[in-house]
Amino acid sequence: MLDIIKTAKMIELAIGRLGDEGKKLEELTKASALASSEYDKAIGSRIGRLKGEGTPTTIVEKLAKADCSDLLYMKILAEGMLKACYSNIDRIKAQLNGYQSINRHLDTVH
Repeated sequence: MLDIIKTAKMIELAIGRLGDEGKKLEELTKASALASSEYDKAIGSRIGRLKGEGTPTTIVEKLAKADCSDLLYMKILAEGMLKACYSNIDRIKAQLNGYQSINRHLDTVH
């Protein structure tokens, strides 16, 4: 059974977790942007080189993507981690809302 003090502690913990996730979100956003940028630059550069070497246009993009697949993996991973962080934030916010509702109810009971 939750009482006012336990509920207040749970609210405090949730707020702290939101702050931690906010810091993580900032870092993950930077990492995702960097991974995307690195991939885009590598693809552009590789396409330019392949065209300069006379590679048939029909396969240039496929070859460039194959050559940059490790960077694509890092881009997809960074985007996934960013989405997971947003999901964690949403989950914590939902918990916080629940605790706040309980707290309001406990305030009216006491």
